[in-house]
Amino acid sequence: TYWHDVARIDLDWVTLTIGSDAQLSFTDITTSSGTGGPYNNGEYGGHGIMWADVTGDARPDFYVTMNHNQDMGELFYRNVTGSTFVEEAQTRGINDLDTGSHGAVWCDLDNDGDYDLVNGAYQRNEVYQNNGSGDFTNRTTGSGFENVNLGSRGSLAFDFDKDGDLDIFINNWGPAEENEFYRNNGGWSFTRIDNGLRHIGGVQGVTEGDFDNDGDLDLLVGQGYGTMGGLDGPLMVMRNTGGSFSNVTSAVGLSSTAPQQQGAVFCDINTDGWLDLHIQRDTGNSLLYLNNGNGTFTQTAVPNGPGFMANFEDLDNDGDWDMVYAGDNKVYLNSGSGTFTASSTFSLGTINDPRAVAFADIDNDGDMDFFYAQKRAYNILIRNNLSGGGNWLKLRLVGANGQAGAFGAKVKTYEAGHGGEAGYMISFREARSQEGYLGQNDPVLHFGLGPRLSVDVQVTFLDGAVVSRSAVAANQTIIINAAATGPPVIAEVRPDPDSALVGTEYVRQLQLVQGSLPVSWSVVQGPTGLGVDAAGRVSGWSPGPAEAGSTVTIEIRASNGLGEDTETWQVQVFALPEGTLATFPFDGGAEGWTLETWKAGQYDPGSITWDSFGGNPAGHVRSAGNGSTNNNDSCTREGSIMTRTVATTDHKDIHVQYDVMAVSNTPPGEGCEGICLASVVEGSCEDKLVVFYSTSGTDGPWVAVQTLSEGIDLPSTWTRRMIDLSGIAAASDNPVFSLRFMWQFNTAADSGRIDNVTVLGNLSLAALADFDNDGDVDQQDFGYFQECLSGSASPHLPECAAMDFDGDGDV
Repeated sequence: TYWHDVARIDLDWVTLTIGSDAQLSFTDITTSSGTGGPYNNGEYGGHGIMWADVTGDARPDFYVTMNHNQDMGELFYRNVTGSTFVEEAQTRGINDLDTGSHGAVWCDLDNDGDYDLVNGAYQRNEVYQNNGSGDFTNRTTGSGFENVNLGSRGSLAFDFDKDGDLDIFINNWGPAEENEFYRNNGGWSFTRIDNGLRHIGGVQGVTEGDFDNDGDLDLLVGQGYGTMGGLDGPLMVMRNTGGSFSNVTSAVGLSSTAPQQQGAVFCDINTDGWLDLHIQRDTGNSLLYLNNGNGTFTQTAVPNGPGFMANFEDLDNDGDWDMVYAGDNKVYLNSGSGTFTASSTFSLGTINDPRAVAFADIDNDGDMDFFYAQKRAYNILIRNNLSGGGNWLKLRLVGANGQAGAFGAKVKTYEAGHGGEAGYMISFREARSQEGYLGQNDPVLHFGLGPRLSVDVQVTFLDGAVVSRSAVAANQTIIINAAATGPPVIAEVRPDPDSALVGTEYVRQLQLVQGSLPVSWSVVQGPTGLGVDAAGRVSGWSPGPAEAGSTVTIEIRASNGLGEDTETWQVQVFALPEGTLATFPFDGGAEGWTLETWKAGQYDPGSITWDSFGGNPAGHVRSAGNGSTNNNDSCTREGSIMTRTVATTDHKDIHVQYDVMAVSNTPPGEGCEGICLASVVEGSCEDKLVVFYSTSGTDGPWVAVQTLSEGIDLPSTWTRRMIDLSGIAAASDNPVFSLRFMWQFNTAADSGRIDNVTVLGNLSLAALADFDNDGDVDQQDFGYFQECLSGSASPHLPECAAMDFDGDGDV
């Protein structure tokens, strides 16, 4: 049993004045955000924290690795609103229940533009493929990852040989344990290699960076305990020379004897374009080394702090890198020259054995928030409340081959009009996969700009390609693609024609296939009110009743200095069908539906939740399996249910419509090697949706009225389905008419989504009453009269016109 600390409260913050108008303050939002993690028999277990936008909704999500005395899965928190999160590791297929994990890394291993996952464990390390929406498939079997049980710590993704894909280095903790270094062959195939990294024992944290500015990625390896293979010293600087690594620790001016160095971090602390180095030790003082401008280092003073690592980010948006120690109740602000001043302290919950710290802008407000992973206390999420601070810019990098994050790229910002001029550089940072001891910052790179309204930006990708942008406006997120060096090409809009509902704002996000940024967007043709913002988001038009049934043409232009492109598509406008009793668009939640899970036998149930990502367009109810269906003794044993009463009083000829799609990543029958002994929804091993109705309320009995099966009629894209109940007399004029949608799945990699459930019927009009036989209506059904008079039925029930007794146009 896992117990959550429900008594814990979010704590007050202390304000630190950092300028005449700017104020920097922090709030512990762990409880309100739902991110503290579990408690298990005296242990909590947090070790690593890894940020990335995994689901593709432009909000950073995060993964927490857990290590307990007892088996426990990892945690994945989907960012719902920027201030609240939902834990979905099991739902997404990445909970990795095992004897404990430390390091993990989000990385685009197949260059398809989303973040896959490598998780280092005490058992076999695992690799997961992101299926594009934040659901994952375990690709470990057949990948070349060896089945060895070692004490994995840091997990690193970097292109050591500069062949265009990310390779994996996983260091192992035991003094006599070999590390695992895998070359990416493409196609989810990896080969274990040595290249000078296998025999370094007792390794804790590992970080990549080009400290000597020779164009390839070197490694910092923090040895917590012991030595191996003749390489001594608890910190090692491993220089990359043509893809092979050699220990140059002493040669670059660093001590190889200081004990227990857990996490080391690269950062250009003094803004000279060279990476400096911070080392966090388990015993003794923290260490800071400044790069001499030639790849050698000189030690300088730095404040001490707790935890297994420090990390660097521009917290006050003034253009330099500030410092945070894992578990500290203060931050250290950079003077601009590499010296640090402690802030006022801020309130935190219990601090006990903090391990990692990493940054992300959780609410997309332009200042950087951070998370502490702790082994012996609840994890802590800290929100930055910067007020009146400097401007900012965020960059989303894409490699030439489509790789999300473009790890290894170097980014420099300059005063506007002086791009590339060393004397005008504002800040410098690298894109990388790992920081210090088990920390991964959001791969979207953040830069504080101070008072500047625009800057020049220069990105040098690992393959040597340089992309420059001039006069980039502040306070926005832009995409820089290594392949985007020509005129813009807008991705084709699908479906075409698209659709819009009367009274609902039409929103469409356009994407660039290629093109140098910045791009200027404009509306060439479209309805009144339609606009397009600087990021290509089309919005501002809500069709009126007069537009129902029409088809509108929209044309949008994207242009830069190298050319332009236009994209044209049509939008069909629909009114809600006449006779609509109720419609549930799921734009903001479950809207009164009861969401449940089910299981058969001893296995775990499926999952079901309202999901704001990938909506149709703004939200839906998402269901998934959990992975415990691959059993030789049975077939599918898990799923979910959503149920609701929809009264059909005074209506007949009932119809139900809904949108549905399924992500069926596992072939039907996979894992069902025996006879189906448990007939749950249907004795089969495939994804399935069954729709039921009840005329006696939500307690049933239930009658199955529609079944959609994987491989037959269960759609893989959003599809509108209809159920005709006009022949079911008991469904009409029924105050307890109820609906039920029931999913079954055969693996955790599969999921299904329901949206826009609509119930329709024709009004059962009472007989007209002409009591005095003078030819006009004296009385009609008062319930219906009240409905028309209130306007709740209009404009969808044209029969309300019958309530205009005197023919003057009103009811």
